Amino acid sequence: MKTNNITLVGLGLLSTLFGIKQESKAANNKPNFIFILGDDMGYSDLSCYNTATIKSHNNTPNLDRMATGGMRLTDCHSNGALSTPTRAAFLTGRYQQRAGLQGVILENNPVHLAAGLQPEEVTFAEVLKGAGYKSALFGKWHLGGMDKYNPLNQGFDKFIGFKTGNIDLQTHIDTQAKFDFWDGFSINDVSGYATEIFTTSAIDFIKENKDNPFCIYIAESAAHGPCQGPNDGAIRQLGRTKPVHVYPADYNQPIARKEMIEYMDKGVGQILDSLKTLGLDSNTLVIFMSDNGPKDYSGGFALPLKQGKGSPYEGGHRMPAVMYMPGTILPGTVCNQTVMGMDFFPTFVEMAGINYSSIVKPLDGVSLLPLIKGEQLVPRTLYWNLGPKKAAVREGKWKLVGVMPDPIECEALPAMEFSLFDLSKDISEKKDLASTYPDIVTSLKTKFDAWLIDVQSDVPDQLNNSDIE
Repeated sequence: MKTNNITLVGLGLLSTLFGIKQESKAANNKPNFIFILGDDMGYSDLSCYNTATIKSHNNTPNLDRMATGGMRLTDCHSNGALSTPTRAAFLTGRYQQRAGLQGVILENNPVHLAAGLQPEEVTFAEVLKGAGYKSALFGKWHLGGMDKYNPLNQGFDKFIGFKTGNIDLQTHIDTQAKFDFWDGFSINDVSGYATEIFTTSAIDFIKENKDNPFCIYIAESAAHGPCQGPNDGAIRQLGRTKPVHVYPADYNQPIARKEMIEYMDKGVGQILDSLKTLGLDSNTLVIFMSDNGPKDYSGGFALPLKQGKGSPYEGGHRMPAVMYMPGTILPGTVCNQTVMGMDFFPTFVEMAGINYSSIVKPLDGVSLLPLIKGEQLVPRTLYWNLGPKKAAVREGKWKLVGVMPDPIECEALPAMEFSLFDLSKDISEKKDLASTYPDIVTSLKTKFDAWLIDVQSDVPDQLNNSDIE
């Protein structure tokens, strides 16, 4: 394994990448992109993250194959610790707060039904479309259920999947006992295990567009609840909301969760095999990461990180992530630089040879091509705002976490409590150094306050749902 303290990858193969870019201008052979997003997965959910003290619950040979044949990221973060905000940041290359999507959209909340990624927001699919790309989304959208928010109105040429937070993987019924499976703007009453449908659809799209540049976003269900393996029966019934879940007597959630992840991994392998068969593997950047940490972090799925889904601690937003592009990314490399979900948009754009000036809205993310060059990213301060009670700031090795304790009955709202951690020595965030380094705490708090004013000033006038949690 090749590694150093900060960065790496592809040192001897840089000319290959630039050869692709030069050739693409002449032969329209631009690189393809496939981004696979897991759901509610933690650091310990991929076996390629195994260490002497951590043993994955799952067998993920194909994601491990991406890691051994490409790059594993040890410090990759989602912009949020919940579904909707993470996806908004990834798609727009900007902090989700600018789009008014700081929290998750809930289909059982009438106020949330009007919420979504506004049409004036610019996605990477829209920018790539202008450069001749065909783009598709297979899986979970969770950025608004109204037609104006449909992925087809955000630059995607194909959408097969669901709009809400989760569905029964067999019956495709959402939490409100409604059918939620779409082909574009139309309900698609197709049968089958959803994960398999997404994989098959992606492979079909690859074959259909093998002679043209394409971008595929696969938003998986694993390992979000309801946990349901490929051989499990239906656990939701159409029109039956009490209870929403109808679990069989022998239901075992940990086993079902494991089966979901391993079946998703199987699909990843089928996609990689299809790329190789079609001779597209060396010209396709394949990325995998999760949207946020696991809900049941007590099960050890986020180890060695602290807490999980919804948390400002590392377990909420530090994700398992791998990047794979044979001939461009050196096999077996490990990247220890800090990467954010919003960084993939500018990465796609730069690799496609698109001028940044053509993008309407300035990006907060940065291109990750320096990683491929073996260079360091420019140092930056990064922010997480997970509602009025949870926040975090990251600057180099330092991380400031702010958490507001639950108010005591009949008392005023308590002040946010801050902790400071040195992640270079304490990835598990066990030792609070706030009292030892008060000047660093003050500096990071000041930067966070200024950042929050900046991003909130961008929220669309017609929608400010930044308080959705």
